[in-house]
Amino acid sequence: EKLTAALLDRLADHATVITTKRKSYRLRRREPKAPAAEAPAALPSFAPPQWVAGATGGGVRVAVIDSGWDREMDDARVLPGIGIERAGGRPRVTHDDRDRLGHGTAATHQVLALAPEAGVIPIRVFGDTLETWPGAIVAALDQAVERGADVVNLSLGTAREDAMRPLYAACERPPPPGAVV
Repeated sequence: EKLTAALLDRLADHATVITTKRKSYRLRRREPKAPAAEAPAALPSFAPPQWVAGATGGGVRVAVIDSGWDREMDDARVLPGIGIERAGGRPRVTHDDRDRLGHGTAATHQVLALAPEAGVIPIRVFGDTLETWPGAIVAALDQAVERGADVVNLSLGTAREDAMRPLYAACERPPPPGAVV
């Protein structure tokens, strides 16, 4: 929650108001800085690489392990998904893939923008907050493989040492032939 002066200064280029649980910050937009005289020799490209030019994702199933899918958005490319919840300290699979946060829906839109003919299986591991536990992610990886995913997308991370070992182990399990995690 603590916003430093340096962070507020950087955000002023992009926002006018930032609200946290305790405080609202009003930022003044600055005039854009003049471009540097010389650009770096090689800027990174965020466009898809040439070797995927023309690829559509047709016939590919992508599991998006995140916060689910907004079911009010009707898109036939988004297949029935699941949720992973904690029950008695163990993962439990439910049919509730409803996105409560929006991050999973945004990640799915990104996948479909790059692979418009792919099918997406939303796998919800987050509830009302962007917090989950390693057991949910491991169970989600297992479910993605079980449900025939060719590609598994995870837009998440952790700094918890105790979580890294089971997550690495789950990602290193041999996927079915042709699948990518």
